[in-house]
Amino acid sequence: RLTGQPCIPVWHKSRGKEEFLRLCEEYRTVAVGGIAVKHIRRDEYKYFPYLIREAHKRGCQLHALGFTNLAMLGKFHFDSVDSTSWTSGGRYGTTYRFNGRGLTSVGKRAGKRVGDSRNLDKYNFIEWVKFQQYALNHL
Repeated sequence: RLTGQPCIPVWHKSRGKEEFLRLCEEYRTVAVGGIAVKHIRRDEYKYFPYLIREAHKRGCQLHALGFTNLAMLGKFHFDSVDSTSWTSGGRYGTTYRFNGRGLTSVGKRAGKRVGDSRNLDKYNFIEWVKFQQYALNHL
């Protein structure tokens, strides 16, 4: 209410196809949940084109919650996705670098600790934003 934006319902596969289609009829945007927690397994990603196509037929945009599979971003054309993977630097000592087309990651050296996880998270955030700009224009 405070933002002036409508709520975005989250569809989970346990709710079934008919509920997905109903949500797409009723809302401008629907989110697909269960990806990050693997309720939707990789072998079920083959159904994403159907979900995207059916949402778009109804004038609905589809948002994928927790969709970090960078190789699949170009294959499945969700209208938007989100991820918290960029925060793994502070948690696991991972450093990301945008290489002009994608992200590469380097883990911390064995037996070493991250000195300043906040700075690492800031650095990773900037690299992921660079990737985001690339993805918007090329994927």
